[in-house]
Parts: sequence; structure tokens; C-alpha cells
Amino acid sequence: MNIRKKCVACREPLPVRPQCKNHRYCRKADCQRQRKNQWQRSKRLKDKAYQQNEKDSGRTWRARHPNYWREYREKNPAYAQRNRLKQQARNKWRGKPKPKQEKIVEQSAAAPDQENIVIEIAGKTFQLTEITETPFKRRRPPPREQVGADCKQGRVDRLTYSKCGR
Repeated sequence: MNIRKKCVACREPLPVRPQCKNHRYCRKADCQRQRKNQWQRSKRLKDKAYQQNEKDSGRTWRARHPNYWREYREKNPAYAQRNRLKQQARNKWRGKPKPKQEKIVEQSAAAPDQENIVIEIAGKTFQLTEITETPFKRRRPPPREQVGADCKQGRVDRLTYSKCGR
């Protein structure tokens, strides 16, 4: 009996082969690309060494090509303009004010020993003061006890709440 599955990417019928029971993607280039992207996404989330390797390789590439994006924007002004407009839309959607909207209105003389600054952002007025003390103490969790370092004696490991075994 030849049971047919559907491809995860394109949802078209996928013949099940006895040699490959976990077959989930068909052989189309787009489906294989999606399979690879899914693998990379899960690998990035799970494998710290893979993440670090990608960071390092990107960093070395940027060091070897320091002016790449500047030159790309100069060669493609339509791309740069579109990118600027999209960034402005993202900033507006996130509620971030434009840098030109921020201005210092006045310095307050309420407390002469502290420097108080009044800032107007998007029509709202805020007063900034320097904080000299931290208002909240940072709570740290209690230290975890590691009992049962020697599993050969059959002690219980309190971190995993299971009996240590060989």
C-alpha cells in the first residue's frame, strides 16, 4: 500500500518511500530551500556554537568589506530611498519620535543642586532629573545546592530531582 503524504512546503502529494519514512518535503527547489531555512532556523535557536560561528563569520566579512553598504546605497539610490521610507514607517508604527522633534525647552531652577532638564517630545513635556540612588534592589535567586556530586553512592541530585545512575 503506497500511502501518500503532502509536502510541508507546497502541500502537493508526496509519495512515501520505504527507504525514507520521515520524508516531509518534495524535491522542488523552493521546497528544498524552505527545508534548509527551517533547519537553519532551528539550528540557530538550539546550537550556541552555531550561533557564535555565524556571528564571527559575519563580523569577519564586515571587517573585510567595510564600505559595502555605503557603496551599495550610492549605486542603488532607489533602494536607499525605499529603505528610508520603510524605516520611517516602522518608527511611526513603533511610536518612536523623529530625532528633529526632540528639543530642550528650558532648564528648571527648582533644585539648584541637581540639573533638571525639561524636554518636549511629540508635543508632550518631560522633566529629566539625575537619579543618585537605585530605587529598587535587584533580587537574586538563592544559590542552588549541588548535593550528590558522587553518583556512585546513589545520592539524589537536587537539581534534577532524580536518582543519579550510571
